[in-house]
Amino acid sequence: MTTISRRMLLAGAALSIALPARAQSWPQRPVMIVVPQPAGNSPDILCRVIAEKLSRYTGLSVAQVDRLREEFAVYLIRTGRICVAGLNNGNVERTAEAMAAVLAA
Repeated sequence: MTTISRRMLLAGAALSIALPARAQSWPQRPVMIVVPQPAGNSPDILCRVIAEKLSRYTGLSVAQVDRLREEFAVYLIRTGRICVAGLNNGNVERTAEAMAAVLAA
């Protein structure tokens, strides 16, 4: 069993906070996740839960998003939505530090 560092846990918690949804134009079309199982069984339910959590709103302003993209090379769309599925042990700490720097300014 692996252990999770305090920084990773705090970064994950900070990045996974879901703020109320705002109207936006992205994505332009639905994203489809194909589950090769009948509807209603365990894999189907699990994929439905995971699909909702693959990306989250950060609540950052457009200026903060631009700063993250330009200064820290952390990609978010302009509405502040980030794909948490792209975070891993190699980049979560750097991403959390970049977000902390932007929020502290």
